Amino acid sequence: MREMRRALLALIPLIVLCPVVVSAQHMVPHDVQGSSGGTASGSHNVWFTAGEMHVRYKTGPDNTVNPGFWQIASISSSVEVAIVSFSGIMNNGAVELRWTSSAAGSLDGFNVYRGEGENPDRFEKLNDEPFGTAGTNIYLDESALPGRIYTYQVGGVQGDREFLSFTLAVSVPSIPLTLYQNYPNPFNPSTSISFYMPGPDRVHLEIFDVQGRRIRTLADSQMEGGRHTIHWDGSNDAGRRVSSGIYLYRLVCGKRTLTRKLAMMR
Repeated sequence: MREMRRALLALIPLIVLCPVVVSAQHMVPHDVQGSSGGTASGSHNVWFTAGEMHVRYKTGPDNTVNPGFWQIASISSSVEVAIVSFSGIMNNGAVELRWTSSAAGSLDGFNVYRGEGENPDRFEKLNDEPFGTAGTNIYLDESALPGRIYTYQVGGVQGDREFLSFTLAVSVPSIPLTLYQNYPNPFNPSTSISFYMPGPDRVHLEIFDVQGRRIRTLADSQMEGGRHTIHWDGSNDAGRRVSSGIYLYRLVCGKRTLTRKLAMMR
């Protein structure tokens, strides 16, 4: 029995050093948390926020957590899981974040936060107001720049409190100069044309008919690198609406030229 106890105790330091793979964030109010290690007494529930290391925990009048790190919430009832799943993929040059909450019915909405690098010093909120409903929610980060690593976090809002998800690092691959298909296409009365520039350069964006005659100049200026979107209202340089048909839009950036087709329908 003594040998078995010694063997178990010898394993504890090794277990503590191994991070736990988590799949959910427990809804523990951040403004009532404390972090430490050891034993906590009283009518508290001890929960682990996603990403923390631990060996074991239990809840009740006397909550023992040893060894590892723990969080205390000053509440007397169990809490729901806020963010059940959280993932990110690349979608047409943007980062598409997708998450599901089992407690969405009790939340007022969600905020999306982003930091630079895998271990950011700070996060910035990407949305203006909390949004989202029960079930799966999607946020498209079109401002993410290729060739960089971003760390994202979702916060579930409930009144004046917010419950943060575990963090998600997304590596955005580098891409060359890209001219995207306009949307909508076919269009009436207007459409949006997006393109990505790997760095600052002079930009010319023009509309031509199928005979090669220039119809409209949409851009002719120096621009910073990144993703840009320009709208066309279907009019020519004189301000008159063009007829239905197929047109070409051409992007000239530095020494490179890209061309795509679009369709105007009335």
